Amino acid sequence: MKKGLVIQGPLLSRGRTGRTINIGFSKVTETDVVDYDCVANIANIYNEFKDIYDHIICVTWNTEDRSKLKDVITILGEESVLILDDKTKKINSRGPIISDNNKYRQFFSTQKGLDLLSQLGCELAVKVRTDQFSNYDCLLDVALESIKHNKVVVPWMNTSNILEADELPDLYFAGEVSLLNKLCSHYLESKEVDRLVHKDLFYCWSSYLGTKTLVPLKLMKKIKINLFKFNYVTNSWINNFTPGPETILKNMTWRGERVTNFAEDKLFLNNLESKEDFKQIILNKFKR
Repeated sequence: MKKGLVIQGPLLSRGRTGRTINIGFSKVTETDVVDYDCVANIANIYNEFKDIYDHIICVTWNTEDRSKLKDVITILGEESVLILDDKTKKINSRGPIISDNNKYRQFFSTQKGLDLLSQLGCELAVKVRTDQFSNYDCLLDVALESIKHNKVVVPWMNTSNILEADELPDLYFAGEVSLLNKLCSHYLESKEVDRLVHKDLFYCWSSYLGTKTLVPLKLMKKIKINLFKFNYVTNSWINNFTPGPETILKNMTWRGERVTNFAEDKLFLNNLESKEDFKQIILNKFKR
């Protein structure tokens, strides 16, 4: 099975870092954000994993600095760099400091990258960001196993409370190329359930992957806790998603700084042994 890696995002990335990852958008100050040149990071990803993945491509924007675009093309080769015109719908900023939001841009560009991987004959894909680095090689075995069950690998499951369990973190994801492509397309075409991308993504993808509910999704996400919501959230996680290995988060750098103090109240693959173990851990967390 041919394996592909999509590196998606801008070449100059503005935002929080691994050190300030815990600060919410509304509380971010100028001292919490950086303008990070992603070119060297893209080179590091390519050099580290070029012998593990059959194809590595970068998907970015035609508004990026011309010299940076040339540098990335030099690193990966012209055939492995997609430079896109942003055709996504516009949304309002979530804060005054970080003006741009990639809620739709991320999935538009990822889908274009998946299209290319499909043309190159790849069946498995891992999607990562231009401004993050970790040991992405350890995702391959997890993704291969998840493909057998038509599941998608995501970074972790939030377990602090039921109000955050219905969120899909989007630092990376992995799975079958054709399925990921369909999920990206479905997300771009669907009506918004929640402004927060992580909740929006959870309900959109859960619905597409077959998690059933008699309650409208917009109403479901507003419910604080009841049996309907508990069953919907747990069934979706058990049947549709695989939390990734904790080692990826522990080894991750974001915009040049190591991610710190961010692993609490998160469920990772290494915490699980079976589906029943998954459900029991969730039950134990949420019955408090």
